[in-house]
Amino acid sequence: MKEVLDAQDANFHSPLHVSSYFGDFKASRFMVKLGADPNSPAFAQRPLEVGKDKFVRGVLQNLNDAAFQANEKDLKHLVNCGNKIDNKLSIFGEAPIHKAVLSKVKEVQKSQALKTIIESKANLDNMDSNGWTALHHAAYNGDYESAAILIRDGGASVNAYSNQ
Repeated sequence: MKEVLDAQDANFHSPLHVSSYFGDFKASRFMVKLGADPNSPAFAQRPLEVGKDKFVRGVLQNLNDAAFQANEKDLKHLVNCGNKIDNKLSIFGEAPIHKAVLSKVKEVQKSQALKTIIESKANLDNMDSNGWTALHHAAYNGDYESAAILIRDGGASVNAYSNQ
């Protein structure tokens, strides 16, 4: 089944590309649930890049996932398509800035993702449901590089209080 879902036509489009392009949210979601890979390296252009509306793009990728994966390209694309950089999309009230700091990717990728989020005018003092900012998470986890970027490049408040 996965082979059929990821198969490409003469224009290098998979069924997921076509449903994304025409804004068919239900078909896109169904194909992803069946195992279609929206990030397949075999695609010259990913379905996210041809997605017609925010609903289809939300099936393929969301800002929190892009931040946690330190996927700078998707972060920029989703923000440019109108997604709000400060939206809290997790049950823990974490915004993309929190997810980027908490990601376990290479430091270079994490740094680029944080800089992209900062350039997108994110509120760096945005608190999660525990009252922690991204700087709290960086300090707690001993992530000096992320803390330095938040303070130096973004102007995160070093005086932010937690409700913990």
